[in-house]
Amino acid sequence: MGGVDLCDQEMSYYPTLRKQQGKYYIKIFRQFLDQSLWNAYVLYKKQNPTYNIKLLEFRLRMVEENIQKYSDRDNYSGPGRPSSTPNPLRLTARHFESHIQSVEKIAEHRDPFKK
Repeated sequence: MGGVDLCDQEMSYYPTLRKQQGKYYIKIFRQFLDQSLWNAYVLYKKQNPTYNIKLLEFRLRMVEENIQKYSDRDNYSGPGRPSSTPNPLRLTARHFESHIQSVEKIAEHRDPFKK
């Protein structure tokens, strides 16, 4: 039972199931997806014992590889008018977090009597 307990423990760290999920089949799909990712992770660790990779990092790599493999925007013909550019920058660019000034620094420069 150690493998089952470990699987449940690891899958509880990054839950994808939600209590207020509307459709039952989405819960089932997400459970199958979680279980298949866990099985792939176990097989990967068994074949590559020298690599020390965490489950979250493995899941993120799988997502990134699937996006790279299946995100072919050229063959997509969705509803609506065709795009004027083949790959708009907003769909292909990676978005990174940026530094936001703290409230104290902004409050220092503000004159309370000016409008």
